[in-house]
Amino acid sequence: MQTHATLMLVLAPFALLPMAQADNNSAPQVIATTQGDLDGDGIAEYVEVRNTNTQASDGMGLKRELWVYKTQQGKKTLWQRSNTAIYPSQGGGMMGDPFGEISIKKGSLFVSHSGGSSWKWGHTDQYRYQNGQFELIGYQSTAGRICDYWETVDANLSTGNIHYRKDFDRDKECDNNENRGHKDLKENFVNKNVRLNFANRNTQEVKIIAPKSKQDIYLANPVD
Repeated sequence: MQTHATLMLVLAPFALLPMAQADNNSAPQVIATTQGDLDGDGIAEYVEVRNTNTQASDGMGLKRELWVYKTQQGKKTLWQRSNTAIYPSQGGGMMGDPFGEISIKKGSLFVSHSGGSSWKWGHTDQYRYQNGQFELIGYQSTAGRICDYWETVDANLSTGNIHYRKDFDRDKECDNNENRGHKDLKENFVNKNVRLNFANRNTQEVKIIAPKSKQDIYLANPVD
């Protein structure tokens, strides 16, 4: 699920043609909702993914936002908001809409995306409300292509523990002699330098290098 080893999570620059310009007077469209207790007070918060009325760059469709509401006196009040946690509506490249789902489990908010063409990518973010903000505490991804290789990353950003794998596809039907000479990679290491949250999730590229295999691992890429 990717374009090559160094573009594992890059938003596809080969996106489809832009969606029709939205009516600026229309209300933003809610495309997904979930609810659950995110701050440990025993009261459920409500989460929405919304299309905005603003076009993203490079034909990636409409920009999207993530809204979190608290319930006060029976009414929903906007509590937290992110314009960097959700990819644009056509940010999945040839696969179009990259949005997967949002869910709340054990006090954490999970957000998934996927996309690509023959090379495919997909990942899930895990957020927790702490230190007065929603911080990215977990990241799981898979990227690659049939008959080439598949990479997986499982990162606990709270502890800094990162598990990386790269498995080459040696299926006989692929007729890929080059892959038969490659050795699969598996590496566990610690990196505590990544600090991402609702405000800066995809505002700039975040790349770490596995110390042993020297593989580039992308944890964030700019989203416009």
